Amino acid sequence: MKEIADEPSGTRRIRRKAVRDVSELWPQGVMPYELHPDLPLSMKTTVMAAMKHWEDNTCIEFREYSPEVAEELGHHDRVLFRKGDGCTSNIGRNGDGVQETSIGTNCNILGSVAHEIGHSLGYYHEQSRPDRDEHVTINFANVAPSMKANFLKYGYDHVRTDEPYDVGSIMHYGPTFLSRDGQSETISPKQRALTGFMGQRKALSFLDIKTANELYQCNAHCSVKPICLNAGFVNERCRCSCPFGVSGKLCETVASSSTGCGGVLKESSGIFRTRNYPRDYGDRVVCNWLIEGPKNSNITLEFDHFETEADNYAPCGYDWLEIRNKGPEVPGLKFCGTGPEGPLHFTTNLLFLQFRSDEFYNEFSGFQARYKIESPPDYIWADFSDWSPCSARCGGGSQIRKRDCLKGHCEGMKFEFRRCNIQPC
Repeated sequence: MKEIADEPSGTRRIRRKAVRDVSELWPQGVMPYELHPDLPLSMKTTVMAAMKHWEDNTCIEFREYSPEVAEELGHHDRVLFRKGDGCTSNIGRNGDGVQETSIGTNCNILGSVAHEIGHSLGYYHEQSRPDRDEHVTINFANVAPSMKANFLKYGYDHVRTDEPYDVGSIMHYGPTFLSRDGQSETISPKQRALTGFMGQRKALSFLDIKTANELYQCNAHCSVKPICLNAGFVNERCRCSCPFGVSGKLCETVASSSTGCGGVLKESSGIFRTRNYPRDYGDRVVCNWLIEGPKNSNITLEFDHFETEADNYAPCGYDWLEIRNKGPEVPGLKFCGTGPEGPLHFTTNLLFLQFRSDEFYNEFSGFQARYKIESPPDYIWADFSDWSPCSARCGGGSQIRKRDCLKGHCEGMKFEFRRCNIQPC
């Protein structure tokens, strides 16, 4: 598998979402590793912290390579972490013994190393997915000429796209990555409010974790698997892991909130507000709301007042309201300062909202908003067709099904894709 580089330095090559060929995954979910003797102590510390971050959130295990470990696992493949000029890694297990991951000075942070480990585990770049043009625009005129190949996209027959597109993935490029001048946008989200999510190197996103769970079949040993709702998944402990703003044994309810805010809103219209409004909302406040309407209905929000701490350096990194309209697992619109102007219209019957404040400078009144659940739109989808035959007998293939729009201007996906025959050849 080709070597690639992901952070803005060094040589770069192309990648996609996650490998389909199970032979490129690490057997038993165990990735053996070595630390090069010349790797500085600070980088060793970062590598160990990044591996722990993966272990804390997934069933993947990292074991220091030794002949005994190789004999136990039945192979001698491992990842060698070494200092390099850039930040590079192979994609998945290459099966040739030692494969190197380079840690450059500018990526000696937990999130960037976790990103490189993601490649080693089988992850490709999110923005190389075949459906990326529905979510982001690649500004090729702003890309450094020698780096344009990094922005190619792959077809559905090569890329695993079982989960929604995730601008908040730790595997997504930032808006100015590989720019010709270091400042111009190379990637622009269709929804500008999502710009701040792209290129984050703080932690694995919920969908990064869910993808690892599926790639490495973390729950295969579970004799009983609960049916998780709201995009939750069964983890290695045979319990539901729930996304943003959702909780409960089956991810069936809205997550708990600070006193005086949050809850489920099902009436046709109503008002919701931050804690203590119109007085200061206070420190370390978390408010979770779920607005739920009948199937196929729409939701409109309008803010009577909005005042939180403004953020001139990061995209709403202090106090903010996030509105997720494509499911609780997909990053949504984020507002702070004076908030949105005018009403917000959403073509969904479910909105997940979360307000958060940090521990500093919270002498602000927060917001008061009105919501309205509106009648279903005037369009009709036909049922999906049967799934097509699997494109491969083993090693991971894909299937497709489609539906037709019977009336009006239908919103949503015409095609759906899924994996099949993932057993090794």
